Amino acid sequence: MFWVMVVVIPLLIALYILIYYINKKQLQGFADKDLLKKIIPDYLPSRKHIKFVFFILALAFLLFAASDPQIGSKLSKVKHKGAEVIVALDVSNSMLAEDVYPNRLEAAKMALEKLIDRLDENRIGLIVFAGDAFVQLPITSDYISAKMFLSSINTGMVSVQGTNIASAIEMASKSFSSNEKETNKVLIIISDGEDHEQGAVDMASEASKKGIIIHTIGMGKPEGSPIPVVNKFGKKDYKTDRDGNVIITKTNDALLQQIASSANGVYVRAQNSYTILNEIASRIEKLSTKETEAEIYSDFDHQYQYPLWVALFFFVLEFFFIERKSNKGIFQWFKKLTPEKTIAILLVFISVSSSAQNYKKELRQGTNLYLKNKYKESEVSFRKAYKLNPNEFKTPFNLGDALYKQEKFEDAEKLFNDAQTKTKDAKEQANAYHNLGNTYLMQKKLDESIEAYRTLYAKTQTTQKQNIIFRMLCY
Repeated sequence: MFWVMVVVIPLLIALYILIYYINKKQLQGFADKDLLKKIIPDYLPSRKHIKFVFFILALAFLLFAASDPQIGSKLSKVKHKGAEVIVALDVSNSMLAEDVYPNRLEAAKMALEKLIDRLDENRIGLIVFAGDAFVQLPITSDYISAKMFLSSINTGMVSVQGTNIASAIEMASKSFSSNEKETNKVLIIISDGEDHEQGAVDMASEASKKGIIIHTIGMGKPEGSPIPVVNKFGKKDYKTDRDGNVIITKTNDALLQQIASSANGVYVRAQNSYTILNEIASRIEKLSTKETEAEIYSDFDHQYQYPLWVALFFFVLEFFFIERKSNKGIFQWFKKLTPEKTIAILLVFISVSSSAQNYKKELRQGTNLYLKNKYKESEVSFRKAYKLNPNEFKTPFNLGDALYKQEKFEDAEKLFNDAQTKTKDAKEQANAYHNLGNTYLMQKKLDESIEAYRTLYAKTQTTQKQNIIFRMLCY
């Protein structure tokens, strides 16, 4: 949009000057200066120029508003308490085994979602690994992004199959944002432990020397389970070896215990998605709360409304401004404005702009409080935002979330119902129906919850549908 301003406005000015001089020459050829004054006594070129200036200013501010100026962002230092937590999640094919419902990988993702809710002031990062390891999400305090990245994890993310735990530990060691030993650094490895490479225990010992605590979570059972695959006929089958025997994948408890003990951590066997992280989450919460500094960009506000109002003002001025001498021009119109009318007009402009700013401020403040698990305080801010602007999807949706966390399910139900009517976006509607289904379940309205989940199922991509069924069965 900046380049449009740079090109269009000078072009219009040049065109205006060219047309003005052409018209001037034509008038001079028609009659001399004194005669022209008698023929068109009310014509003043200076008024025409002023009118054009008003138009150019209006256009410039309109284009500036269209560029969505964002004022207020700055790089600032903020202090964090708590630990840096990196989760390394095994996405090898063996994690599709169904000895943990619905399978090892989906159960691990559900458990991690609960862990993120408990992190509070800690920061989190995600690593996925199979035969190789990759950073899925760098260390961040943005829990919403963490959950979004978590939901997209699947076994097809890493092309090199196998299980290389040593690679995951090495990648995590490089991914922590601080090398200081005083900073709490925790690595959580979630895997079935079927390591196809060597050196995981040695790599864990090296990480421990850097102050990294490693906890391990074993997904699956010692007796093992077959790995489901889809055969050429599109039906469920199980992976076999070269001799046609069904492969049974077993949890390697011994290896995972050695890794944890080598880095001052604990090993936990997965029982279900809601309890496997309790021990580890408790240990993270007990870590010292030494403050560390980090540089982040502070929030900014969209400021397009201010140049938009200025553009509107100049357009109105240009519209009423008359090129000829007249008692009905804009200045005569301004003379009719009493001080009371002038103040009233100004108050309308100011109140509209102020209302938009207050709405964004309350919404942002409510979100920050919600992420800090201060649900009562966030409810207050969200209610203020809802009062200022009840017609946007996020307003009732966020307020409903804050009420749900306080177990005010009946009120949350009304707001989630309201939210899904305020948007046509399929993802936003799916989020509303997901929360609505949970709210109905907490109130034991089973028929309504099933209907909400059916609607959610229809609006959700196929890769996420199994997760929805899992939620329905586990609540």
